[in-house]
Amino acid sequence: MANFQEKADFIWGLADMLRGDYLRREYPDVILPMVVIRRLDLAMAATREAVRQAYEKYKGKLENLHRVLTSAAGGSLVYNTSMSKSI
Repeated sequence: MANFQEKADFIWGLADMLRGDYLRREYPDVILPMVVIRRLDLAMAATREAVRQAYEKYKGKLENLHRVLTSAAGGSLVYNTSMSKSI
């Protein structure tokens, strides 16, 4: 459980850096969504390029790209077709 505490301390340390912009009571509303977004970004990292290539190849040719993109994502239902760089 010590590893969990280190991670929690790290996250709340980041919250302390935001002190000027957010009130302490607002930290959970900011930090938790940022952590979730980062975790999703990391979960999609391994298949990101394959999904983008499949999207570019089939967009405009198929009405529903979900099956193609799910397959490109290795069967995962989580994928992103955005061309922006990862976080």
